[in-house]
Amino acid sequence: MTTYRIEQSTDNTTFVLASLVGAPGTWPVWSLSANTLYYWRVYAVTAQGNGVAAYVKGQTLPAVPNPPTLTALVPQSESSLVLSFTPPTNIGAAPILSYMIEWVLEGQNEKENM
Repeated sequence: MTTYRIEQSTDNTTFVLASLVGAPGTWPVWSLSANTLYYWRVYAVTAQGNGVAAYVKGQTLPAVPNPPTLTALVPQSESSLVLSFTPPTNIGAAPILSYMIEWVLEGQNEKENM
């Protein structure tokens, strides 16, 4: 019977056992640190020993999203304007639930938001 040994590292030198699985396929990885580069290697393990390792690396997402991109700020009248933006290209480790828009009136120090 073949087992697959999955090992992980953050420095590509010191690897630790992450899991032993009985069949190839998809293996979810939990409890990783945000915004961290991980290195992985997988061996097929048989009664004769370990096979040659396959290597891959992958970056986890940051915990919080990157900022959205401001695409337009168009005055509509003396007291209104239209603000347009697009979502961040990297939404972070969780779905975006809402956006907060803040502004500071010229000559003042306190932020206002909606």
